[in-house]
This record gives sequence, structure tokens and C-alpha cells, in this order.
Amino acid sequence: LAVPGPITSEASLGTNRLIREGAKPVLSVDDILEELGMLPLPGLSPKPRMPELSEDAARVYELIALEPLSIEEIVAKTGLPHPRVSQILLELELSGLVEEVGGRRFLRKPR
Repeated sequence: LAVPGPITSEASLGTNRLIREGAKPVLSVDDILEELGMLPLPGLSPKPRMPELSEDAARVYELIALEPLSIEEIVAKTGLPHPRVSQILLELELSGLVEEVGGRRFLRKPR
């Protein structure tokens, strides 16, 4: 599994190369859950608990509450490096706190 990144970013060279060599691209948290055989049953969606967030994750979580944002917009607004923002978004998505809403934009899930 590998999370694709912008082809213009050197930070994405490794993961994009893995995909070219046969790794499955991860486009959403469902791709990971599917690979692990952990997709939730239809109609069942447990309410996510609010986990403890790191300072960086809390900044990202607060920022995406207002409007859907792309990774690049989050990087620009927080000053965090692209790989760190990608990691935080994956953690927030796996925790059920945010979702990708299309166009690689992320928004806080309703609680």
C-alpha cells in the first residue's frame, strides 16, 4: 500500500515509485480497511470517540472544521511539512474524525 502524492513534489517520489512497482494506491481509509479485511458492515457506523490529538493534529483538525481543504492548503495554512500533514490526515481519517470529500479535500465528519 502507498499513498500517492503530487508528481511535482520530491516528497512523493518514494510512494509514487512504489505504486509504479505494483503497490496498491491508498485513496481513502476504506482502501486500508478493505486490505485488512476490516470494512464496517453496511448500516453500522459507530460514533467515533474523540482521541487525544497531538498539537499538530489538533491544529489540522480545527482548521478543517470550517471548509473542505486540500493537503496543499493545509500545508500552506499550518506551515507543517507535506508528509506530516498526510500522516495526520490518515490518522484522523482512521480515527473516524475526518473524511475525504472528493478532489483530495478533507472535512471534519459530523459528530
